[in-house]
Amino acid sequence: NETGSTWIFDGDKYTFKTKTKVSTGRFVLDTSTKPKQIDLFKDDDKTPGIYALDGDMLKLCYTDRDKRPSEFVSKKDKSGIALIVLKREKK
Repeated sequence: NETGSTWIFDGDKYTFKTKTKVSTGRFVLDTSTKPKQIDLFKDDDKTPGIYALDGDMLKLCYTDRDKRPSEFVSKKDKSGIALIVLKREKK
């Protein structure tokens, strides 16, 4: 992709790769909520988020704060909310 980063989801594990680092962790999904929820864990740190999967497109909105986002937006304020849209690579 154009940012030089890649997300890989396999089972309940994720890998986030950039040109200079690799980060790994696990994730937990809750499909019973609207919007659907995802919690990303790296060591003991939890990053709460929401997600939407539509075909090969994954929309992921998360924050580095304790409060889970409630909508798919990216904010340039102190909320720490980030929105990314990922497209599945064809193998």
